Formats: sequence, C-alpha cells, structure tokens
Amino acid sequence: MLYNYLKVALRNLFRQKLYAAINIFGLAIGLAICLLILLFVKDELSYDQYHTKADQIYRVVTQWGFGTDRVHETPINSYRLAPALETDFPELEALVRFSPYGGLITYDNQDFQEDQLFLVDENVFEVFDFGWKSGDKETALQEPFTVVISESTAQKYFDGDNPIGKVIQWNDEHELRVTGTFADFAPNNHMEVDLFVSMETGKQVYNQLVLNNWGEGSQYTYLLLPEGMKPESISERFPAFIEKNLGEGRSEGIAMYLQPLKDIHLHSNLAGEIQANSDIRYIYISSAIALFIILIACINYMNLSTARSIKRAKEIGVRKTLGAPRMALVNQFLSESTVIALIAFVLAIGLVWFSLPGFNAFVEKSLSINPFEIPQTYLVFLGITLGIGLLAGSYPALYLSSFDVVKVFQEKVKKGTLSAKLRKGLVVFQFCISTVLIIGTLIIYGQWDYLRNKDLGYNKENLLLVPIPAVAQYETLKTCLLYTSPSPRDRG
Repeated sequence: MLYNYLKVALRNLFRQKLYAAINIFGLAIGLAICLLILLFVKDELSYDQYHTKADQIYRVVTQWGFGTDRVHETPINSYRLAPALETDFPELEALVRFSPYGGLITYDNQDFQEDQLFLVDENVFEVFDFGWKSGDKETALQEPFTVVISESTAQKYFDGDNPIGKVIQWNDEHELRVTGTFADFAPNNHMEVDLFVSMETGKQVYNQLVLNNWGEGSQYTYLLLPEGMKPESISERFPAFIEKNLGEGRSEGIAMYLQPLKDIHLHSNLAGEIQANSDIRYIYISSAIALFIILIACINYMNLSTARSIKRAKEIGVRKTLGAPRMALVNQFLSESTVIALIAFVLAIGLVWFSLPGFNAFVEKSLSINPFEIPQTYLVFLGITLGIGLLAGSYPALYLSSFDVVKVFQEKVKKGTLSAKLRKGLVVFQFCISTVLIIGTLIIYGQWDYLRNKDLGYNKENLLLVPIPAVAQYETLKTCLLYTSPSPRDRG
C-alpha cells in the first residue's frame, strides 16, 4: 500500500512539474532558513554544556549598592574572597579563581602580545573539562611561575618542539616554565584562554592593594558544589559571611549570589564579563522567525493544493467509486505532501551548504553542517521536515477527500465557501507575517547603519590602539615615537 501511495505521488509530481517545482522550492527555501537558524540556536544553547560537572559549578556575583536604586552587579571579586570562602564554607567541593592578566611573552627573541593569559588555581582542570594534552595535570600549576599553554600557542612559540620544560619571558620581568599543554578552547565557552599561569605566582606579582584589599576586583571566582547541594544553602549564608569578613553592617549595601555556569552565556550581561555574552532573547526571536517562515511555506502549499482541487475532483471521484475509503485518500494526499517535503529537505541541505560561509561571517561563528559531527541535528531536522509535510498536507487531504462522488461526476463541485474563507484568511495571515519580518529587518538595518556611520566626535581613521603591558614600556614607546615622528613643520 505504501509503495502504491509513493508511486502515485511521484506520478502526480512529474505530471504537474510547474506546480511541484513551486511547492518544492518554496518549502526548500523555508527549510534552509530554518536549518541555519537551528544551527545557530543549537550552538548558542551549547555554551559550557560539555563540562561533566557543569550543573554543580556556580560563579560568585557581587552586588555593590545593594538595597539602593543604583546597584552595580559584577562577577569580578577580590583575591581574598576565595580563601575566606574555603574557611567559612568547608562543605564546598572546590574553588577556582580566574584572573585575567595578559602581557608580553618573549621567546627566542620573538615577542607575542597575549591578551588571553589568566592566573588560575591549580585545580582548574579537575573542576572544568578543558582538554588536557601533555604534562602532569596534577602538579602542573602547583609551583609559582609555572604555565600551561594551549596547543596552538605551543605551535606558535616552539614550532612543533616539545614545549615541556621550556622557559618563556613574561613582561620582560619574570620567567615562566612550561609544565603542560591543553587543547584549544572550543568556541562554545564563555571565556577564551591561551595560557594558564599558576595562582601561586600572584603572591609575587600582585601588589599589596590586590593581596589585602577586599574592595579590589581582580578575580572571577567559581565554586564546585557537592552533588545534590542546592545553591540556596550557600547564598542564604552570604549576609553573615559579609558581616564577618567585610565589617558589621556591610551586608546592607553589599550582597552576593551564585550564578549557574550554564546561565552565563545567555542570561548574564553584568559589568566586567570575561567576554561579551549573548542574550536569550536572541534565541526566542530567532526561533520565532524560523517558525514564521515555516508557516509561510506551509500556507503556500495549502493554498496551492486547495486552489487546484477542481482539477483533481474526477480522480477522487473515480477512486471513491472503486471503493477507496476516505482514509485511504487522506493517506494518499499526505504521502504526496511528505514526498514534496523530503525532496525539499534534500534541496535545503544543498542551499545550506552553499550559504553557510556567508551566514558564519554574518553571525561570527564557525557553524558546521557535517553529518558526522552533528548527526542528531539531521535527525531533528528530518523529523521537523516530516512534521511540516504532514502539517502542510493535512488540510488539503481532508478537504479533497470530502468531495461527494455524485456531484463530482455531475460537475457540480464548487469551491466551498468555508474553503475560500480559510484560504483568504491564510493569505492575510501570511502577508501579516511577511510585513512584520520586513519591517523588523528594515529597523535592524537602520540601527546597524546608524552604529556604523554615527559621528563619534573624533577621526577614528588616524587613531591606533596599542596594548602596553607595563608603564616602563609605555615611556619607551612614547620616547621612540616623539623622536622618530616628523615635526608639524615637516608634515606641513
């Protein structure tokens, strides 16, 4: 029976080539856009999900000015916070501090400006599943002035040589000994790190303001809670912790809470984030756009199918005369819409392959459609395609299978009032969605154009941003520029 349905469906498609082409290309374009958005949404939702203990990891966020109208929320905390937390909350499984430091790395007379250099506690690889590659993970960051580096950084510095034991210069002041390497960070992390320097180093490079002042901000502090522990059991004790360590009455203006690791990328836009995060609203908007586009494609199919109902009336009459039950006719029309959807699915994959480089450039990502990398995405999208085929074909199937045999052969079949009203309503709904999408696109383009062309009040074409890791280097650069640059008279 299924074979017969497919044979008849393909025969009808070849007989009505223009009609089939319009339906297939319409659905293919809608499916391609939907798949691109699905890849984007899947990537956004995957941030920090790969850590085995992700559900137990929380970041400490501090609210300054708590209880007032001007609350400053930041994930940046003081150096002294972690030791105090270890003392007052012994039930915590682990604490890890990340301190962005950056600096100039020199090796073999070559200088490298490294912005993704962090001081970090030695247990970082026990809490986070950053891929370890070489060296002793247990002891690599125990001693001061030890560093572990990413694979790409090792290749950049040492050009394939074994990096373990090599010594590099940091800011022309300190020597760092390489004790291990780790895999390059995947794009779906809320941070990016190329070098981890042991936190023990901080005791010698931090000034007294950092080491002794509760009000300074140099650390991102992450807690690993024991399995099954609720974060509220820690957060509710923070007021007493603040009173004890910062002074009596300070909890009235300062507060702390725990932020889940998985919420950082899409639900956090605090002052001093490690790097710019996204927003969950983008996911909702993108998903709504994908849904609207699929609805438009389905409406196109429904309208074209019901508009051609008169031309298939005699076919339906003959089938009913030969004893075909209504359910068999419904299955026939649903099989046709499903075949069209599957052909459109294959074409949509091709369209995505073609447009993915441009889409990646637009969203600034490296999305892939390789079926070996994302087989589950293909299964989900195939399920969506079959659902679309059934949804798009449901109304035409029910409508066409309801024709009366006698009226069909007497040529008294007319386009029903209900059918006409429904099709007109679908067309109006389709145009409303299209209008909303067009207006939204124009508004976004206008905002983007404004940001690109707004007069900033200075000539940005003649300005350079030069990272200077140390004051001494700034003075050296300033002196060199003053003595090598042409004077105003020479430029005139």
